Amino acid sequence: MYMSKRKTFNVAVYSIGLLFLLGAISFSSYNLFYKADELPSANLALTTSSAGGQVSNNANFNLYVNFIPSGNTICAISFTINYPTDTIQLAGEPVLGEVYDLAVEADTSVPGIINYALGVKGCSTSSAQLLTVPLKAISLGTANITISSSEAVTDIDGQVVPFSNVPTVINIIPLAKPVVTTSKTFTYKSTLSLAGTKSAELTKIVIGGVTTDVSAIATTWAVSVNLTIGNNNLSVVGKDNLNNLSDAASYSIVRRKMADADNDGFVNINDFGSLMLNWKKTGADNVADFNEDLTVDIKDFGNLMLNWNK
Repeated sequence: MYMSKRKTFNVAVYSIGLLFLLGAISFSSYNLFYKADELPSANLALTTSSAGGQVSNNANFNLYVNFIPSGNTICAISFTINYPTDTIQLAGEPVLGEVYDLAVEADTSVPGIINYALGVKGCSTSSAQLLTVPLKAISLGTANITISSSEAVTDIDGQVVPFSNVPTVINIIPLAKPVVTTSKTFTYKSTLSLAGTKSAELTKIVIGGVTTDVSAIATTWAVSVNLTIGNNNLSVVGKDNLNNLSDAASYSIVRRKMADADNDGFVNINDFGSLMLNWKKTGADNVADFNEDLTVDIKDFGNLMLNWNK
C-alpha cells in the first residue's frame, strides 16, 4: 500500500515536471521565431511606378506593396507604411490586390501612416502585388518610404512571425523642361511657329512672358512667336496646372530684313547675286528663298525689287 502511494506520488511529480519542461521548451521555441537567424525569408517589398525612382514635382505615382512568401505559407499579414508628409501626400484610396481575402483594418486617416491588416486568400505561397497606393509628389527632395510593424501569420499552428521589409526611395525632381525641335536658324518672316516636345505634366508654354495653353495629353507643342529684326534669343519655360515652372530651354533665331540675303543690312546687288546663284533651287533654309516657300523663283525676285536699296 505504501509503495503504491509512493509510486503514485512519483508519477504525479514526474508529470508536473514534464509539463513545466514542455512549457519552457514551447515558450523558448516561440521566442526563437523573433531572433534574427530564425526569421522567415518572406518579405514585403516596396516598389513604385516611377522610372528610376524619380518623380517630377506635383506628379502622381503609384506605390506598390509586393508580397514575397519565398516558399513560406502565409495566411494573414499586418503592416504599416510610413511616408514623409513634407514631400508626399496620399492621392487616393489604396487598392488591394487579388491575393487578399478579408481586410480587418484599412486605415489612412493619419497623414504619413497607412495601416493594413488582412487575410491572404488560400494561405498563399506565391508572390503577388498586395496593395497599390496612389501618391503625389508635393515638394522637391528625397522621400524615404518604409514599412514597419509588419507581421505574418503562417499555417504552422498559426505562428506569428515578423516580416523582413524592403523600403524604397523616391527622388522628387523639378518639372522636365520643354524641348525645342524647331531647327531654323534664320527667317525673313515676322512670326515663327516654334515647336517641340514636353512631358504630360506641362499644360502651358511660356515664351517671352507670353503664356500659351497646350494639351496635357499631347507630348508635342507649337506656339506662334513674334520676331524682331536681328537676333532673337528665346527662353521657353513649361508650367503645370498648379503654375509651377520648369527650367528654361533656350532657342535662338535671326530675323533678316526682307530680301537681305547676305544679312549686311542692305538690299542691293550682292543680294541679287545670291538670288541668281540659287535660281530655281528647292529646299529649306535657302538664303534666296525670301518668301520661304521652298523654291527660289519669280516671287523672290519680286520681293527683292520691292525692297531694293532699303
